[in-house]
Amino acid sequence: MVTKLIQARWPQLQAFVPGLFDACGEMLYVGANKNRHHYMPEFYANGHTITLLEVWEPYIRGVEHKEMIHRAILGDVRDVATLDLGQRMFDYTFFWHGPEHLEPDELEETVFQLERITRYTVILGSPWGKYPKGAVNGNPFETHASMRYPADYHRYGYEVETLGQPDTIDSNILAWKCLRPQTRRRSAKKDLWLANLNRS
Repeated sequence: MVTKLIQARWPQLQAFVPGLFDACGEMLYVGANKNRHHYMPEFYANGHTITLLEVWEPYIRGVEHKEMIHRAILGDVRDVATLDLGQRMFDYTFFWHGPEHLEPDELEETVFQLERITRYTVILGSPWGKYPKGAVNGNPFETHASMRYPADYHRYGYEVETLGQPDTIDSNILAWKCLRPQTRRRSAKKDLWLANLNRS
């Protein structure tokens, strides 16, 4: 069932991330299956060239033949720094209702690595707060491993808009960051390495 909150996500995206629609480009789209590929048809119709990164092989096999997918890659977003994505940089990265599938301590480094391969804008989406969910169709990656709140994204320099109320079904956090070379963050792992180096 498509609720009013779910229907409101697309207009929200158009209103707050207009650059995504002003200029088409190369897009890294993280996570999709044959029954759920939010806004991919719209992005394709707008002129974006879409590279899909999906971690669960049965899901990618169900969508890789679709005309709107330029390239389909089997891999984990947490490994994006070491994956062969077919190109070095993307204009946009769209990681929609995926951050909640990462463990609490995995988001910062994953988002940092996505920023490193994105020229213009990284767009993130997640439920707003508590939303329990387990494996679906045998896919353990469908499990919600963490809860996300606006502060989680503000911490990394993202702008945030919400729909609904926290800890309710179909609530939504939209987070986006327009990247400039001089504002790119340093990796949390690199900061830890530098701190340890300074202690020695």
